[in-house]
Amino acid sequence: MEVVDTPGGAREDEEWQEVVPRKKTRERNQLVRRERPSALILEPNGSATYADIVTKVKKDVAHAQVGEAVKEVRKTKNGIVLLILKKNAADKVAEYNPAISVALVDEAAVTSGRAQQVLLEVTKLDSTVSKGEILEVLQTSLCEGNEIQPEVVVSIRMAFGDTSKVLLKLPLRIGKVLLEKQTIRVGWSNGWVREALKPLKCFKCWDYGHIGSKCTSEVDRSKL
Repeated sequence: MEVVDTPGGAREDEEWQEVVPRKKTRERNQLVRRERPSALILEPNGSATYADIVTKVKKDVAHAQVGEAVKEVRKTKNGIVLLILKKNAADKVAEYNPAISVALVDEAAVTSGRAQQVLLEVTKLDSTVSKGEILEVLQTSLCEGNEIQPEVVVSIRMAFGDTSKVLLKLPLRIGKVLLEKQTIRVGWSNGWVREALKPLKCFKCWDYGHIGSKCTSEVDRSKL
């Protein structure tokens, strides 16, 4: 039997096919979720109607900035009034709450719809880095005038190679900015930023670390 070698090229009757590259897997530090708006939640007391509440809060609220910060007003199926805030006012919910509570003391109970948050890890920081240093850097490089609260630094832990790993809980808007930077300089070290592995999140109060059946919060955001 005679064996004949065929040439390495394609046969004449074969057609060339375009090789389509695989889609790149999303990187871990690419945050793509949609940001949920911040809101003030006004739950009517007794016979107060939607019109009563909205009219009263427009008339009596002491701070004019509150009205300027409201993007829209909504009414839920169960009669709760939501004051949806603009993005640039999302971090001022706690500041506006008292003024509206005073104005609606007889008409509605006022609670804050917490801004959507994200957990980030910052690794490779120097082992001597302090909470104060981290807060100062976040304040000066990310926040554009909005005050960073100490609670955003969840923990500082020792890591491999005598370095520190910091866990941050930030409003989603600020977290996106930090992730885009990918690194942050604290003291004499450059930390690498990535989204932390997703922890337990309560569907009822939207906070982290527990589930709805174990929730002890008086705030119920499950129907918003």
